[in-house]
Amino acid sequence: MAQQISAQESDQTSQVLGSEYYKKLQNDIRDKRIAKTVTRQDSGERDVVEEQTRVVAVKGSTPSSGLGAKPGFGDSVTIRSFRWEQNKKGEFELASSQELSIPTAVDLTNRHVESLQSVGYKIDLSGRLGQLKQALMQSVVQSRSSNFFVGKYAEFKVGMLVRLLGSLGVTPQEMSDLKSKALEDAVAENVHLMEENIYSSELTEIVYGSGKKAKKSLRMFNEVRRQLMAQMEALGKKGYWSASRIAEEQVRQVQRIKDEFEREHSDLMYQYDYYFRMLNG
Repeated sequence: MAQQISAQESDQTSQVLGSEYYKKLQNDIRDKRIAKTVTRQDSGERDVVEEQTRVVAVKGSTPSSGLGAKPGFGDSVTIRSFRWEQNKKGEFELASSQELSIPTAVDLTNRHVESLQSVGYKIDLSGRLGQLKQALMQSVVQSRSSNFFVGKYAEFKVGMLVRLLGSLGVTPQEMSDLKSKALEDAVAENVHLMEENIYSSELTEIVYGSGKKAKKSLRMFNEVRRQLMAQMEALGKKGYWSASRIAEEQVRQVQRIKDEFEREHSDLMYQYDYYFRMLNG
């Protein structure tokens, strides 16, 4: 009698476990458990848990026997840029669905940097061609400076400007002419500054004599004269300001001062005569 009862209970249990209602109830309980677990995790971990749960569910529902089973396993479940694949041993593992790449404009294969035109940038310096040529001439003159650091920095700028002007279509012959013109202008400017220096020095001695004020000014003029002589040698005119050349320039400037005094004397005499005649009728 007891055996019949146990057999009936086992039959009922198997019927209950195999019923659709029981299976639906188990699925609902499992979904609620998953929902409670996912609420405690962040968004990134939540996606992974849900996808892994689905994969496990699919794997558990795969029939072990050959009834209606198809060889191989095709799964379209993806987690971000990865997907589940079955290896040769029959185990499931994550595989990348796309090649990892770095978003950059540099071609890592050919070690070549793409031009700025391809990313939408365009640099047009044709409108500043005249300014660049003037900057080249100034840098050429500065490269002949007696100051070591100023000269080296100016040489660096000359190299950069030559390369930039070459890319803008300026010929090497034109750049050579610009350099020659810059040196010629620098020599002419040096001569003019030396003339003014000697003129101021001679005029100071004539006006102030040998007093303290004159000595202080003369020391300044002599220092400027020494720098101008060094600059002329750096410009390629070595020995231009020799002692005889300085003496000749002093004579010329003294004559210039004399002519200016005589002209000033003539003007003053004219004004004196004019006002004297007006007063005496």
